[in-house]
Amino acid sequence: YMVFHDLDQHRPDDVFRHLALLYYIEAQWYKTDDLNELISSGAVTAETSAEVASFLDDPVKVFKDVLRQKNLLTERVARELETATEFWGLERSLCTALAEGKAVRLEDVLRAVHIKSFDYRVMFLLFYGLRGAPVNDLHMEFISTLEIIGEMCDDLRDYETDVRRNTFNVFRAFVNIYGPSQAPTEMANFLDEIERRYESLLSQLEPELAEHFARLNKYSTASRGTDNPLVKWNIPPVIADEAAYRASMSANVNHKMKEEKDRVNLVYI
Repeated sequence: YMVFHDLDQHRPDDVFRHLALLYYIEAQWYKTDDLNELISSGAVTAETSAEVASFLDDPVKVFKDVLRQKNLLTERVARELETATEFWGLERSLCTALAEGKAVRLEDVLRAVHIKSFDYRVMFLLFYGLRGAPVNDLHMEFISTLEIIGEMCDDLRDYETDVRRNTFNVFRAFVNIYGPSQAPTEMANFLDEIERRYESLLSQLEPELAEHFARLNKYSTASRGTDNPLVKWNIPPVIADEAAYRASMSANVNHKMKEEKDRVNLVYI
């Protein structure tokens, strides 16, 4: 993202100028996201209950406090922080429903998709604040769309892990909504739609930025040589029965642990 802010990733001064603050904020994102996933998975313990209670009371307090001290808590940053609170709430409710086999609403899933990358948007806005520059709305929309594609690709790659851990995953939700047979096609079509939006926004960027991202070609699928969206997006096999899958995975883990214990015992016999 440095390229949007007249910064060069190859210049140490540019890299380290704001690194301490940005690193701290990003670390806090990971911490709070882990707390929310802990709640979603029902894995809160006595050791983590106090921290979880504080998080639920005001999920973005630590961010607001730090950014206010740095005079970076603009109205727009504050709005994006509120979307973080909204996403975490949606994540908890959606994961609870998915784990219990209850139906989820498409509008809730799509809302979660579009606000999920709140951390990237906040970080991007902070660059404007740190530079004292006005926000470029086209750049913001482009980056947001790019991040949605990235998040969706991550969800496809991590699908089995997310089912096992009961964390939010768009493909999980699509299977719930559309059923095992139709979900892969709907997911591929959704990704194609987002990619078309990305290409449209890419064409509106300044020539040097458009050339930069075209060269990176990070999320392009054109080189895969297929018009089949299921192949193009590497849609994984559907897990039709999540509860059975989690039980099976748990049994496999227990079996492997027993085998390892038996192996260790044999060493000492």
